[in-house]
Amino acid sequence: MQFWMWYIVSGAVGLTAYNVATKISGSNSEPFLSITIATVASAIILTLVTGIHYYKKDIALIGELSTNGVITSLVIGVCFTVVNLSYLLAFDKGAPVGVVGPIISVASMAFIVTISILFFGEEMTVNKAIGALSIFIGVIFLMKG
Repeated sequence: MQFWMWYIVSGAVGLTAYNVATKISGSNSEPFLSITIATVASAIILTLVTGIHYYKKDIALIGELSTNGVITSLVIGVCFTVVNLSYLLAFDKGAPVGVVGPIISVASMAFIVTISILFFGEEMTVNKAIGALSIFIGVIFLMKG
């Protein structure tokens, strides 16, 4: 297994925990306050991790960041906020966690696969197409209950 697969596994575990925590939070707190607290907690954790890496000399504390890097970072921040609010508001309205997470994941997968082919020149193989279609069909079954 290639090393980057561990990042995918940790991302999947993190997203699973995120869905559960967001569902619990969604019905018990105000969504906009929840996203603010989550963003502050994220900033604190990222600051600590950055400090550890700097201390270990893995990264420069103040590096170069191009204009494109700043714009991209701001777009990522906006997207992060939209995703978090979408989850919180869906759960606040009583949406089931076993449906919301998979639907958002599959919808984003469809967009990502399309964008990767059109803009990044990635190849759509038969295996990728079968895998994407299988996931899509699985979500349809989840939605039907």
